[in-house]
Amino acid sequence: MTTCDVMRCQKTGSDRLTSDSNSAFERFICAEHKAAINGGAHWITDPDTHAVQMGVDLPPKFKSLRRRRNEGTGQVFVIETDRGSQDPMEILLTNEDRATLAKLFQS
Repeated sequence: MTTCDVMRCQKTGSDRLTSDSNSAFERFICAEHKAAINGGAHWITDPDTHAVQMGVDLPPKFKSLRRRRNEGTGQVFVIETDRGSQDPMEILLTNEDRATLAKLFQS
């Protein structure tokens, strides 16, 4: 028997988790996490450990983006997340940065 591949879970990993975008991807998770994922819970894999991250182990989830009025060599954008305890993040993007981001979203 293998342990659930979700971070910090010690239950038996009895159900397979696969990815539509990577046919070689396979992890084993417990029935509780499988039910949560089937119910729409978000999950990702940690790039270093390849463990499945869910719940509080996930990075903050995007909530909103707005452009702040400013003058200068770039535009300031304010990013808010689902973690109300964190202040919104302001980020300066040049035209080149914006073009790079646009390419990332197109791929």
